[in-house]
Amino acid sequence: MDIDVILAIVFGIPTLIGLIYALWELMRENERLKKEITTIKEETIEEYPSRDLRKIVELLSKATQEISILGLVGWEPIHEARSIIIDLINNHNGKVRILIANPSSRYFQNRELREKDYVGRLRLEHNSAITELKGILSEINPKKKKNLIIKLYNDLPGDFSLQIVDNKEMYVNERIEREGVKGYESPMYKVNRERLAQRITFEYFKKIFEDTWNNKNTEEITLNTQQ
Repeated sequence: MDIDVILAIVFGIPTLIGLIYALWELMRENERLKKEITTIKEETIEEYPSRDLRKIVELLSKATQEISILGLVGWEPIHEARSIIIDLINNHNGKVRILIANPSSRYFQNRELREKDYVGRLRLEHNSAITELKGILSEINPKKKKNLIIKLYNDLPGDFSLQIVDNKEMYVNERIEREGVKGYESPMYKVNRERLAQRITFEYFKKIFEDTWNNKNTEEITLNTQQ
């Protein structure tokens, strides 16, 4: 073998090893950056400046098993998702839980004061929600009416509404603590349980829903759909 070839091999091997090592380090750094970007995306909870009914309905339409709605009156999501609720129960044997405030409770009355509702707007919306639910019940298969459960709560640790789908995703609409501010004027957040960084937030609000749902002072109501 020619001496020049031998020298090229001898002196070229370290260079080649160096190039391979540099490439390996670059690949490692690339993977690290990918993980960091993924983590940032997971930690970034989608935020909207106010309640967005279009987004809420879009989420509820993804339900395949269960929808849980919590609100002071709940009229807007119940009304807008009427056909979704009926279809989920009738055609997919799904379950829908509605948890709204008792209009006779101190909690409801305090909310009226905080929102400066002196004309009965919230009570009118509450009545509208009940009327809407009666209409929904009238369109549900008699054998599946039990899949729509409605409860009234008397207290809630905070001022917010929730829409939860299949125990995977939810929207949280948390009322700004400022006199006169309406719930729908406050920011809304989308929280995904399947994103690790968001799971704690999801479980926090889900637990509030379940604790309130199972509270001994929370009352299940039966609606009369007879005309």
